[in-house]
Amino acid sequence: MNTNDLRDMWDQDRPAGLNGTQILRLAHRARARRRLTATGVGAAAVAAVTALAVTLSGGLWNQPDGIAGTPTSPAPTATRVSTLCSPGGMPFDFTDQPGLLTADARGQLVVTSDGPTASVIRGGVTTQVLSLPETQGVMRAYTDGRFVVLVTALTANSGDPGQEVWTWDAEQGGEATRLMTSYDGSWVQVRDGYALISLVEATTGQTTVHLVELANLTQSVVHTGADVTPSLLTGGRYLIAVPGADEVQVVGTGPAPTEPVVMYPPVTTNGSTWTFRDSNDAEGHLMVWSPDMDQPLPLVPNAQAVEDAQVGTNFALVRDLNNPWKLVDLRTGAVILLPSATESGPDTEYQLTVDDVLLRDPMDSRSAGPEPSVQQGWVDLSARTVTC
Repeated sequence: MNTNDLRDMWDQDRPAGLNGTQILRLAHRARARRRLTATGVGAAAVAAVTALAVTLSGGLWNQPDGIAGTPTSPAPTATRVSTLCSPGGMPFDFTDQPGLLTADARGQLVVTSDGPTASVIRGGVTTQVLSLPETQGVMRAYTDGRFVVLVTALTANSGDPGQEVWTWDAEQGGEATRLMTSYDGSWVQVRDGYALISLVEATTGQTTVHLVELANLTQSVVHTGADVTPSLLTGGRYLIAVPGADEVQVVGTGPAPTEPVVMYPPVTTNGSTWTFRDSNDAEGHLMVWSPDMDQPLPLVPNAQAVEDAQVGTNFALVRDLNNPWKLVDLRTGAVILLPSATESGPDTEYQLTVDDVLLRDPMDSRSAGPEPSVQQGWVDLSARTVTC
């Protein structure tokens, strides 16, 4: 069995149009839809008659002990736009990179894979950091410029769990260190020397969320429950939306919105700006909003068809099943339609990292099926502003 066979097994039963990463997101978001109501009063969760509601405080939410980091990445700029606009054309170019997994802001560290191995490119020098048997494969990678977290897949018939999570430190060098094992799937975010790692049990949606300080590999379980939506913010802070039988709670150490806004899952945030559905109806929209805006703005008209929504630091990336990818500058309201459909091959896939690096056709988006029809690549948006 080779790496391509492994990737085929990973995706053989997936719905058309979804990749492995998106399935893991849907597994803990889509089993039940519940309404989140952000108000500025109190911190207790309250039940609504027709949908579940939560009251979010204006300060820290249910802060656990021992979680307080110093942000090294830039804080998000407040979103104040009142209208969306189109700048026309592509205002930036991608840097081509075969085998791309991820890249950091400023492009000083790029992670690539050929299947069973993972390598880091720094200053033009390529260093192999992980080598697996041919029957296994590197699926995904995340980095903040110093630390790299890798997710690898094991064979389905080996008797071993399905995925492993590894970490590598650019200052220490050497080989990657195995951090933890997931039986069904994992969802990772890396920022400011911290990793927020969600280990998902696919059949039940039960998720265990770990916060790891990567310099010393200190980790703590910050939440265990079903269908949670975690977001890693700057300085090791985080937010987790937790649906329950009678109420929805929000736990974490990040700032809460202070204005009344009704949100339906999937809810994503960078601590300043939020994307969410405005209803469960077919006529609902995928919205973007921050407390500095007069009202939320629609990004996608049919929220039921949303395939993906990601929020970086100052950009958001959204896509529905019928329209191209949209990249939104959350400071100016500029909406860029990214090239997606091609005549000679499959649609182009995109991912947005937490620090605003836009990835084109990273490895996990091609875990099965035909080869990409465009070159894999990345562009650093962390120091860019797009205007109309």
